[in-house]
Amino acid sequence: MRSTAPVEHGSRFRDVCAALPAAVCVVTGTGSQGLYGATVSSMCSVSLDPLIVLVCLDNRSSTLAAVRESGSFAVNALHAGQDEIASRFASRVDGTTKYHGVPHRIQDGVPVLDDALGWFVCEVAEAHLSGDHTILTGLVREVGGGDGEPLLWHRRTFRGLAPEDPSS
Repeated sequence: MRSTAPVEHGSRFRDVCAALPAAVCVVTGTGSQGLYGATVSSMCSVSLDPLIVLVCLDNRSSTLAAVRESGSFAVNALHAGQDEIASRFASRVDGTTKYHGVPHRIQDGVPVLDDALGWFVCEVAEAHLSGDHTILTGLVREVGGGDGEPLLWHRRTFRGLAPEDPSS
């Protein structure tokens, strides 16, 4: 039997969204006060011609302010096992402090995490206010990555992919 709830029930909305697995990424940027970064689970590819990705950032985020200021950002997809990095960048700790002990480099003006599964350096194409978040689309200027399994967010817990069944 299906469970339903009126739209105004935010907790039910959050529960249903939590049931959908999402890749965990860190959006990074540089502002006049230093380096910034925020963990997101809302990232997707939008276009192949031109190359465009989409991320959503909380309107109160200092990372969003830095991205608006500089006009650029990077999206760093995390590997399975990088839970601590995801938690650190999800915290309200000072932007530059989040980078302590996290190997990174500045690539085309924005921080890129060295151990990321993959990364995109982007120029802000558009920013759309949508409720308590801003939807950013980014024109991809550079892209890189490696092998490995993604870090996922599912039912409010970090997870990796399920091991493949060798019998199938």
